[in-house]
Amino acid sequence: MEANETNLNVKLAQLQLTGKRTAVIISSGKQEAIERHCQTLKTISSEINLIRISVEAEKISNKVEIEDIVEWNEGVETKLAEADEEVEKIGKWLADCKKKAEEEAQEEELRFQEKLYQTKLKYETELQAVKSELPQHEHVESSSVANLGAKLPKLVITKFNGTYMDWPRFWGQFIKTIDKSSVAAVNKFAYLRELLDAKIRNTIEALPFTAEGYNRAKSILQEKYGKETEIVKAYCKEIL
Repeated sequence: MEANETNLNVKLAQLQLTGKRTAVIISSGKQEAIERHCQTLKTISSEINLIRISVEAEKISNKVEIEDIVEWNEGVETKLAEADEEVEKIGKWLADCKKKAEEEAQEEELRFQEKLYQTKLKYETELQAVKSELPQHEHVESSSVANLGAKLPKLVITKFNGTYMDWPRFWGQFIKTIDKSSVAAVNKFAYLRELLDAKIRNTIEALPFTAEGYNRAKSILQEKYGKETEIVKAYCKEIL
């Protein structure tokens, strides 16, 4: 019994020492360290409870007075209760931290949605500006422009579907109708992006919405489809 009581006293001292470090660890703000500290308190408390039960059984076996056992148990329970309070403090800190993180995530989502809305609004405004600036015979019809109420133009440019066979048709129409017009480069860029199939548009989506971005987008498309189209034509001539 003495060995178990000695072990119990060591564990109680360890529990008390660990509990005194709670405030310092919480003040560090390091979530992993705080969670680890909480788990340590729980582990030591569980070990103490198991040893307490064993010592209690030995005391009963040795016919120790019940009143003495009750008083001894109360001393152990008091120290365990102190540890439980420390665990509760940590739990509250972790809950507050989680709530704060959720609130920040919600605010970030709201900011993102607002930015997305403003970008979409700006994009639609620029498309409308292009529609109003282009001469009547140079109006281009696409799904978005049609939604803005565009009239049917004399020359309708259908979206580029991404095939090399369709490239010469699309690029020729685009250069003649849009690229050579007098509207701003950013407006031409808006039309170009609108006239590309979604999977093709992804290749230039990240480019800045500027004149430089427009020129870079043309270069990328010409590099990918223009040169490949010439290679295909040359190959076809060779095998015929």
